[in-house]
Amino acid sequence: MPEPAPTRESLGVSRARLRGWVVVPAVLCTVLAGCTSPTPPGPEGPGASGSPSPDSTSPAPVHAPWGAYVDQEGACAGVAGDVVTLSLLPSSLPVSRRVSDVQQVENEVEAMLEAAPPAVASPYARIQLAVDSYGEDLAVDASPMATPVPTPVEEPRFHDLAVQEALEQIRMWLSDTCQNRR
Repeated sequence: MPEPAPTRESLGVSRARLRGWVVVPAVLCTVLAGCTSPTPPGPEGPGASGSPSPDSTSPAPVHAPWGAYVDQEGACAGVAGDVVTLSLLPSSLPVSRRVSDVQQVENEVEAMLEAAPPAVASPYARIQLAVDSYGEDLAVDASPMATPVPTPVEEPRFHDLAVQEALEQIRMWLSDTCQNRR
């Protein structure tokens, strides 16, 4: 007589854990692909070049006042899309505990930073730093330790307050720059 097929319960997988396996990829896909703004066009105008800035200490390449966007309308639309995407980080990023997922999100935020108008580059850089710090904390937490630690180690925590404060600055820029542009 054939053996019955194993079930979730017989394999010891709880409903909550199974739901987590489904939710984590869905949320990360939304953050990484579904809600991000399209890649902005390259800078245009006299003296503009598509090559990266040789000065790696600046948070973003210096472009026209609209960053890598051609005009104010494009910058407003791109930054507004970024705000929607970045607003999801505090609730979605901590769901995944994989360093590679966090690195992908950091790369996406870096692309947003590089395209951002200079007036909002600093808040984007703070968001990228929060994501980077979380990824580093996860990497340390996941690394094998030579000796066991007898005291409980605090779990890595995503600093969502820093992200919210930076997003508020970006929203203020959107309000001041884009709301009454007609």
